[in-house]
Amino acid sequence: MSEEIVARRLNVRFDGRSALEDIDVRIPVPSVTIIIGPNGAGKSTFLRTLIGSVRPASGSVEVLGMDPATKSDQVKRAVSYVAQKERFSYPVPIKVSEVVMMGLLVDKAIPRVHGKVDDRKVADALHVVDMDSYFDAPFDRLSGGQQQRVLLARSIIRKPKLLLLDEPFNAVDVLTQCAIIEHLQRLRNSGVGILLVTHDSNPLARITEYVMVLDKRLVGFGPPRAVLKQEVLAQVYGGAAKVLDGEPCPYVVLGDIHA
Repeated sequence: MSEEIVARRLNVRFDGRSALEDIDVRIPVPSVTIIIGPNGAGKSTFLRTLIGSVRPASGSVEVLGMDPATKSDQVKRAVSYVAQKERFSYPVPIKVSEVVMMGLLVDKAIPRVHGKVDDRKVADALHVVDMDSYFDAPFDRLSGGQQQRVLLARSIIRKPKLLLLDEPFNAVDVLTQCAIIEHLQRLRNSGVGILLVTHDSNPLARITEYVMVLDKRLVGFGPPRAVLKQEVLAQVYGGAAKVLDGEPCPYVVLGDIHA
């Protein structure tokens, strides 16, 4: 199985409009890769293309050697995806443990019965994201940051080869954000690839290995110091983007513009 994500002349269109144009990129797996760019740049669309929920108008995509369009089931077994905004609509409150259990049940045969071993796996996943004490708590009573950690637990419980995260720090306080980044670092060290859409690259500076800049087209891809440059970001953000030298990689200030 190929250990990379490959897009070749990838084009995606919605309602006759271009969402992504001629994207050519190879992303090593495992690695921590962040995707930045302005609103409407196609960042979320790119992630959804990788799991097969969006089909290219032309070009091709391979995820770990598989085409998501023709091998959707295999891709979904190897990849976990956390959407930017996820809503649960149930007639009765759903518990935190039940949300995390969904990550296991999706791979089980109908009637998808779970047992004590599965309960232990749920508890272990919640421990990873520091949510042990919320096992039986109603999911809809949690804060946005707590819900984000539960959704992360649901994703990692399947032990994916690749984790796709779309704006995982929305509604997350700074302390929770730092905790999630620590968890992502551990996952990367264990061999999990991480592809993460964010509007702020700075909190992830310590763990970022590659940066992908999108604006419907591929503006830049490579190690942070090769991509986080004034001349590269100016193509996307204009004069609003400022790049400051720092360790372990440059820091980006976007002024009043939101990516």
